[in-house]
Amino acid sequence: MDALLRTLILIHGGAAVAILAFVGGLASQNRIQMAQLSNVTNSIIIFAFGVLGAIVAMLLNYCTLYSTAMHTQSFKGHSPWATAKKLAEIISIAITQISILLFIYGSFAVRDAVVHMDALAHHTNPSEASQK
Repeated sequence: MDALLRTLILIHGGAAVAILAFVGGLASQNRIQMAQLSNVTNSIIIFAFGVLGAIVAMLLNYCTLYSTAMHTQSFKGHSPWATAKKLAEIISIAITQISILLFIYGSFAVRDAVVHMDALAHHTNPSEASQK
């Protein structure tokens, strides 16, 4: 689980960096208007929430391990630590799945923003479109 969460942090962070590099490249070539930036850069927030979700799931994963250790030391068949362990496990798995879904959603949001940006560029510059 820990490797999965680290991978989620890596792919969400990498996606955000790739979007920044893409937007920076377009801006340096004057191929994007400031009004068009918001559509693309809003998707960075989705990836940021994905990183946050993975970090919270990682924290809950450590809470699961701690609860397991405390339950084992209690020598009871059922202790509050067993309930805490199960609850932390369930929430951690749910947040991990949400983080994965945020990556998928973010990918589609970037694609839609780029398609929308391209459509706006062709719509606002009819002379460029006719030259192609």
